[in-house]
Amino acid sequence: MREEVSGNIVTYVVNRNINFTNICFVGCKFCAFSRGPRESDTYFLEPEQVAQKAIEAWQLGAEKFAFKADCARLTTVLLP
Repeated sequence: MREEVSGNIVTYVVNRNINFTNICFVGCKFCAFSRGPRESDTYFLEPEQVAQKAIEAWQLGAEKFAFKADCARLTTVLLP
């Protein structure tokens, strides 16, 4: 059925997920890199660092960018 509908052509999109922080308030264990807000190895990238990661990805052919972080209470960090 797939071959009838789509043929044998495979396409893909090069993307980059930019995690601008590893601080997590949820603690769901979904990702392996999240840290609680009081742990010593947390980070929160500056806008310039996020831009640099996007530029690097663009130079490597990325067409799509996703900016990711913990969804719970992050807005209070970004929007005081």
